[in-house]
Amino acid sequence: MRKTVLVVIAKGGGHYPLKQLMEYLFAAGHKIVFAKNKNDNLNEFDNYAEDMIDVDVYNVDSLITEVTEYKVKNRIDAIVTVNEYAVEQTAILCSALGLKGLDVGAAKRCRNKYLTRFCLSNKGIEQPKFGLVRKPQDLYEMADKLGYPFIVKPMNFAGSCAVTKVQDETALREIVKNLYDIKKNAPSNEHFMDPIKDYWLAEQYLSGAEITVECVVDKGEAHIIAIHDKMVLNDYDDFLEQYAVTPSPRLSEEIQQKIADRSREILKALEYDNGIAHIEYRVEGEKLGLLEVNARIGGVLIAASAYNSTRVNLSECLVKISLGEEIHINVSERIPTAFCTAFTGVGYVKNIRGIEEVKGMDGLVYMDQWIKTGDLIENKMDGYGIVLMYQGQDSNEAYKRASTAVATIVYEME
Repeated sequence: MRKTVLVVIAKGGGHYPLKQLMEYLFAAGHKIVFAKNKNDNLNEFDNYAEDMIDVDVYNVDSLITEVTEYKVKNRIDAIVTVNEYAVEQTAILCSALGLKGLDVGAAKRCRNKYLTRFCLSNKGIEQPKFGLVRKPQDLYEMADKLGYPFIVKPMNFAGSCAVTKVQDETALREIVKNLYDIKKNAPSNEHFMDPIKDYWLAEQYLSGAEITVECVVDKGEAHIIAIHDKMVLNDYDDFLEQYAVTPSPRLSEEIQQKIADRSREILKALEYDNGIAHIEYRVEGEKLGLLEVNARIGGVLIAASAYNSTRVNLSECLVKISLGEEIHINVSERIPTAFCTAFTGVGYVKNIRGIEEVKGMDGLVYMDQWIKTGDLIENKMDGYGIVLMYQGQDSNEAYKRASTAVATIVYEME
């Protein structure tokens, strides 16, 4: 029977897989309804929707009221989102309307990074040292508690926005002076009103390879779909992520099993019951350090890469879980897959070179140009110019093809 699926759409926090979600819903024959703020100008996928609810999605009470009013005359079988800044509202909506979704407490435990650390520590899961920062001067105390280097980040931003590495005492003094401005100038502030703008999380810096784990959770049972290796250690101030490769060419079977076991342990501790989770770690030798747990599908090309490698459609899993339908996960093989981003830098895009050469490279399975000539890039974290995905005979070949492509594309900025 045809079902009606309400999709909550919010701005910001990374490039999320709305395209994959829309294509699955359309192919499955479901009626698609959007709940979004028309002033956000998120119109790319409007042609998929049969109905719209114009509402401030960042105000959960307004959202509940408008969705309830819609439901008076219309059927709603499931409510989903793939946007970071709609995770909590969607969980609350599902709970309030008696629909299957992520537990509200679990959504909050993932969105509030300080709460994540506290809850996991309380359950005996090893965590880096961490502390709450209420004002910039608290960072001096954190330096004594955590040692150098350490990380300071907003409690509920996304996409590495305003995440700052405090390298030493000199850097600390500068960051104390500019902490409010770092958060204020982050792209996230263009997209939602931060209800905890005067709080930050400080935590020990974790070294090692950065990896992500894509998990499908149905009725509390976690299925580990893919592990992406970001390959290039990112220790820069902006924490921009350029590559991801699956399966990882660097992690042993033993450490991958440890990652899978730890991920299930973390999700259970957070009482994560229904949906998709995107977990980030740093791995150094046999040591596994949790960075954060995100209550949604990973951004950029995570969903596309996971599908190309495993043939598991994360958006399909999300919808079926929300509708109470059975999911069947069977990963019989893993196609080595790598995706990459060619970043623009800040300024006007005067010219782009290398696109045609990249199109002719072996192993290209996907390419999307998000920024074009003439566009203005005001923040380097918005500079996701072109994203590409490659496959190869093995993961190293896929990664080599991706890195060659990135080196080929050149942005001329002014």
